[in-house]
Amino acid sequence: MKENIEPVISLHQAAEDGILDQVRANLGKKCNINALDKDKMSALHHAVFNSHKEIVTLLLDHDADINIKGQEGQVTPLHLAAVRNNREIVELLLKKGADLHAEDLYGRKPIHYAKSFRQTQIMDLLLQYENR
Repeated sequence: MKENIEPVISLHQAAEDGILDQVRANLGKKCNINALDKDKMSALHHAVFNSHKEIVTLLLDHDADINIKGQEGQVTPLHLAAVRNNREIVELLLKKGADLHAEDLYGRKPIHYAKSFRQTQIMDLLLQYENR
């Protein structure tokens, strides 16, 4: 069965731009929700990076891979959320089961990203979840 490539591109663009209705429309089409685009990012990566919480929730509700690795460094959505200092999205990802210990290509975990970017609130949140 051939995948329809066009909806995947639209899904990525809609997730990046925060267009919830277009994301919903594309989810109804036969496309791979976990496909990576030319930048090696999934729709979930784009939604997380651009702080579109409603879209992150919608994608996760449609079985997007919460621990999908993308970009050159093989980062997860949680790595990106830690960098972007978005506490709400970090907490959402953690509640939905994101892997705190996922490592990028260089062995760095989301907490290392939070520390590198001096995101102290995110570091504290990640440590709270780690100590549960």
